Amino acid sequence: MSQSVAFFDLCSRHPDPGNRHFVIADKMAAVHQNIQRILLAADRMAAPVLSTTCLGIQRGHPAMSVCAAVVAQAAVRPGIALITPESSSEEVRRALACRQIRLQRPCGVSPDEAVATRSFDVFFANPHTATIIRGLGPRRWLVFGAGFEYCLLSAAEGLRALDLRVSVLRDAFIPGARTTPETFRTTLERFAALGVEIIDSGDVLGCGAVP
Repeated sequence: MSQSVAFFDLCSRHPDPGNRHFVIADKMAAVHQNIQRILLAADRMAAPVLSTTCLGIQRGHPAMSVCAAVVAQAAVRPGIALITPESSSEEVRRALACRQIRLQRPCGVSPDEAVATRSFDVFFANPHTATIIRGLGPRRWLVFGAGFEYCLLSAAEGLRALDLRVSVLRDAFIPGARTTPETFRTTLERFAALGVEIIDSGDVLGCGAVP
């Protein structure tokens, strides 16, 4: 293994109705098994996992809360931190000792509002994102999840701006609700221009070894 890795999970999971666990969202059904395999590989490798949660899918469950879920999950599985836009520098420092870090973004907005306010971009919406990533040191980032043209692309742009190697896992993402063949093609072109690899998760995780 020539470089340590980290994982960036964009909106593939959300709290269960009991606010005690994060579960893979129904919208990820097509890649559910692959995401499970990736998360298990991250556990085996003891690799950092940053994640965002798309709270838009929870509008029918107003009691669901990322904060409550993180507190409940951390109580039974230490090593999980929540960083909100309002977190202090001390909270950020403590979070870096955790292997799993949830990055909170504004929630409760419509898709149109998310685009207009750029709340889909965790680097823009949570000012601690770049600090957390720098604090984890030089790594190869494996990116997957939801919102190909928005969440995934903006995460890759932020990581590349920090001069980090980025690979998008093609068998573990889904397109956005507004994806068309044209937007998909232009997004692929943008990834190529950024120097981002589009690969299968098995290419790097098949035997538990990462090149």
